[in-house]
Amino acid sequence: MVDHIIFIDSNPYRIDFSEHSLDALNHPGSKIIPEHMKNEGEFYMLRFDPETRQASNKMWQAGDIIDKVLDVVIPVMLFDQQFWQDERKFENINKLSRAGGWNVWIANDELSSRLLGKLNTVDIAGHTFYVDIPMDMLRPKDDFLSNGIRFGDIGRYLNDDATKYRICYNPSKHEFFEYDASKATEIPKDVKVIEFVHESSLDPVGYARKNGIPVVDLLKNIPFRAHFNARVVPWEETSISQMIKKNLAPQQGHGPNTKKSRGHKPKR
Repeated sequence: MVDHIIFIDSNPYRIDFSEHSLDALNHPGSKIIPEHMKNEGEFYMLRFDPETRQASNKMWQAGDIIDKVLDVVIPVMLFDQQFWQDERKFENINKLSRAGGWNVWIANDELSSRLLGKLNTVDIAGHTFYVDIPMDMLRPKDDFLSNGIRFGDIGRYLNDDATKYRICYNPSKHEFFEYDASKATEIPKDVKVIEFVHESSLDPVGYARKNGIPVVDLLKNIPFRAHFNARVVPWEETSISQMIKKNLAPQQGHGPNTKKSRGHKPKR
C-alpha cells in the first residue's frame, strides 16, 4: 500500500490516519499533530513556518510585512481513508487550493511513490530507461555497460520552446548516437530517431530538487506522470533523408563542400 502524501507549501507530509497527524517525509520525528490545528468543521486551520517546517503559534501583527508564516487550510476529509480511493477528488482539492490559497497540494499514488524514492521511467524503442536526474541521464535498465542518454550531451537537440528533445539513438547499445549527416549517402543502419519531453516533465520532483525549485511550483504547471513513451520518428520526418538526397545529387558546377559540420541536428 502506497503512503498518502500531501504538501504543505513545498514540504511533503505523510498522513497518519491512526493519530490524525502529519509526519514530515524528509525530517523524521517532525510532526503536525491535532493540537497544532484548529478544527473549523470541514477544515483544519494551521499556521505553518516554512523555514522550520513546523506549526507556528505566531499571530499576525499590524504592519508585520516580513512575516513568512503561512495560513494553511487542510480539508478534514484528507484524514479519511475513503477519500484516497478516488484520485479524481485530488485534482478538485488542488484546484480549490490554488484558487483559495490553501497552501496544500495532494499527491496521487504515482507522485507519492516518486517522493518515496521510486524513479520514473521512459520506454525507448522497447527498452526501459530510468529518469535519473542526479546522474543527469536516462539510464537503461539492466545494461550497466551502456553510456545511456546524458542530458548534458543532447542540450542542442531541444526544440525551439525547449520542451522536447529529438535525437539519434542506437537501440543495440541503448545510448545516444551522435550522427553527422553532412556527407551521408544512406540511412544509417541500427539507428533510430527518437523524441521525448524535457527532463522537467519526465521528473518534476528530481528536477526541482536538483535546481532548488519548490516542487509544487512545477506540479502546478506539469501534470505528474510516472512513465513515458519516447516517440520513434520516421526518417522521412527528419532532415536526414533530404540531406542524403542532396549529397547524392550531381555536384556539377559546384566545388566541394568544405563547410565543417558540427553534427546533425534532427529536424523538429
